[in-house]
Amino acid sequence: MRNGLISYVFKINDAIEEGNYRRVFELKKKSPLPYFSPFLDKISDTVRIEIAKSAEKAYSQLTLKDALQVFQTDTEAELRKFVDSYTESQEDSPIQWSIENGHILFKRANKNKVKFNSNELIQTSLSYATEWEKIA
Repeated sequence: MRNGLISYVFKINDAIEEGNYRRVFELKKKSPLPYFSPFLDKISDTVRIEIAKSAEKAYSQLTLKDALQVFQTDTEAELRKFVDSYTESQEDSPIQWSIENGHILFKRANKNKVKFNSNELIQTSLSYATEWEKIA
């Protein structure tokens, strides 16, 4: 049993490192112990935020049906809750989200290119790697 639990954690780690977020959500549903739930919820929230950062740059809008799949939420209410929470945390962002007529709209405050903050991405990645090293 112990090897199975360790293996499970490594599978989650591998999926995150590969950027295979769909696999992270699949593994969350197959959690071997209920004690993992708080950690898996936090990981899922973090993964959704990373997906959101990419989606707002890649799309001008998403249908709610497509957004349910992209953000791996089960219900529209759960999706709306995520959108509200994400937009509150990103008040200074040049991209504002809104839900209108069955779509999530990504409105850009200005027409200039959105700059990619590579330092933030590097710091976040290194932080994840450090945390996983502590676990392993």
